[in-house]
Amino acid sequence: MKDIIIISSGFFGVQVFDLIAEINEKHMRDMGEMKYRVKGFLTDSEKEISIFSRFASYLGDWKCWSPSEEEVYALGIVDPKKKEEVVQYLTAKNAKFETLIGPRALIPTNIVYGQGCILNPYCLKDNSVIGSYVTMWATMAAEIEIGNYTSTMGFANITDAFIGEKSLVEHHGFIAVGNSMGNSAVLRACSLAVRNIRDNSIVTGVPARKEKSEYSMYK
Repeated sequence: MKDIIIISSGFFGVQVFDLIAEINEKHMRDMGEMKYRVKGFLTDSEKEISIFSRFASYLGDWKCWSPSEEEVYALGIVDPKKKEEVVQYLTAKNAKFETLIGPRALIPTNIVYGQGCILNPYCLKDNSVIGSYVTMWATMAAEIEIGNYTSTMGFANITDAFIGEKSLVEHHGFIAVGNSMGNSAVLRACSLAVRNIRDNSIVTGVPARKEKSEYSMYK
């Protein structure tokens, strides 16, 4: 059984905690033992401490943490730039990030994915390539390529598309077949992209159009 620590920001860490519980339940049924022991959580947000402490032990700020070889880490973070910041800081200290695939995720054996991903639930279809530190939560996706640190959230729908690095598709975002999304871009919730989304753009609406504001961290 592995000791695992959740790094949380924006309250997504609680959902990752629930995902680990689902993985443990299935592993117990299949193998007779749990796969993970949640050692606790790290966060730099004081707002999260009181809420997350109901579920797991608060271990401190990730900026002050010294990783151990006996533990692995899970990214309870949606914001791509925040994920990159955390990963670069802790991997420089030899931290190892675990890819977590939920029991309800339908993922064919020929899907390629990197380390530190959170994939749950719903499905990816054949011939998809997923980078490292990617979060796909309740996303429907088919024949896609997604770059490192990108997040796609609840009920996002992506088919035959390319999404670059450090981008975000918010809840119910839809990318029409054959379109692409650049790096550090955001597709706002309930928006429909019918054309390519350029690097560093925030687009919103039906059809999606560029916002005037600059990229801001997902809250």
